[in-house]
Amino acid sequence: MDDGSTDYTADVVSTFDSKVRLISTPNYGVQHARNVGADAANTEWITFCDSDDIFTKHYIETLEKFINEASSVDLIFTNFTFFRKDWRGYDMHSKAPPTYFEDLCMTLGFYVNITDLYVKILDYQPLWPTGMSIRKQAFIDLGGYDERMQGIRSEDLEFTLRAVARLKTAVCSKPLVDIRRHS
Repeated sequence: MDDGSTDYTADVVSTFDSKVRLISTPNYGVQHARNVGADAANTEWITFCDSDDIFTKHYIETLEKFINEASSVDLIFTNFTFFRKDWRGYDMHSKAPPTYFEDLCMTLGFYVNITDLYVKILDYQPLWPTGMSIRKQAFIDLGGYDERMQGIRSEDLEFTLRAVARLKTAVCSKPLVDIRRHS
């Protein structure tokens, strides 16, 4: 999904032949781009990754194994690590309050059956859209991202709260995504 970028996205995507499909729109904001991309997806699961972030080499196999074992989950978040060109920082879960993940049930390295997750998020927010995977039908049933949130800091928080309040959610304890920190 290209939300009005001014870089060489089309040129890069063209090198993948028909393996990657580029959808371009004017810059209407990240919520609009995520909704358009989700609508165009023809898979059971949708996974989000912002343009400057990177999945680790174990991302796909880790999620695939978990999805095959935990078929009742509709929404999955992953832990992540911050990085810059010359710096690798902390993972997000390591900064959580001491009781945040305490006494949670774990399956294959994923926290499951998390009660009141939306309440915990109001205290500390370790669930970001990069690396988030959601069943397409669950995304549609939730109504996608609220496009009125464009330009608002933490524009994804409204969706995250709505989603974790309604969907069976799992959170991977292992950092599977590297999120770029800009200076």
